[in-house]
Amino acid sequence: MAYNYLSRTEDHLYERMGDIGSEAVTLRRGARENADVRAIVAKLDTVELQAGVSITSLSYVCFRLYASAYAIDDEVLTPQEGDEFERANGAVYRVVQPPQDVSSNGLPYEYTTSSQIRLKVWTQLAVKAA
Repeated sequence: MAYNYLSRTEDHLYERMGDIGSEAVTLRRGARENADVRAIVAKLDTVELQAGVSITSLSYVCFRLYASAYAIDDEVLTPQEGDEFERANGAVYRVVQPPQDVSSNGLPYEYTTSSQIRLKVWTQLAVKAA
């Protein structure tokens, strides 16, 4: 069996990034929640839906975490649209489809390591009803 250096180093790199830059967030699906999920939060560039018209833009935030940490009541889940992450500052982000220029096979997440132990989940700031 050949040694895959990239596969071995990417797992270690993401583990170190998580040790340094992760925060505790609350994961919600419906009425169920897990208030102790460790994730790295990364704001992405704004995506313009129509070139030159700034009002037609969307901002995405990605939550990067272990696939096994995407769990509620010890049940590991697959991210789906409508799930929510809440940060310590009270901001709530809803899981959504990624921008069109990102290849995601119709899923709101993608694996970030070849071993599929880390996820990147696409979200947008949730607008609260008044």
